Amino acid sequence: MSFGNYLEDAVLDHVFGTGADTLTAAATLYVAIGTSDPGETGLAWGEPHGVGNYARKAVFGGHFGASSNGTKSSSADIQFGSADGAAWGSIGYFGIFDAGSAGNFYGGGQLSAVKYIADGDIPKFSSGNLTITLG
Repeated sequence: MSFGNYLEDAVLDHVFGTGADTLTAAATLYVAIGTSDPGETGLAWGEPHGVGNYARKAVFGGHFGASSNGTKSSSADIQFGSADGAAWGSIGYFGIFDAGSAGNFYGGGQLSAVKYIADGDIPKFSSGNLTITLG
């Protein structure tokens, strides 16, 4: 996962004690999926908002284990709702935000394989399959 601009700035300001230290643990994070690279801002990256019942998936502390060697992995399944009424398209990227819509983009990256989410599919990251690496 590549950190987004928001998180990069927040970490640097926190570590070096400069700027507006806004770094606090979010009570809830949201995993999003999309059809194109979220870049550094997480804006306009093909997230299927308003299509076939799509919503970001809320994740809590219990969804990720402790970090080890600069890596944090999901320790529980992260399952989205069913794509009801319309396909979500060819999903190849993920993002992490601090809100269910809009919000600050923490980072994201490319999936190991593109998956077409058809009407009726229920996308899921199985436990251990969403990995965030720093370094």
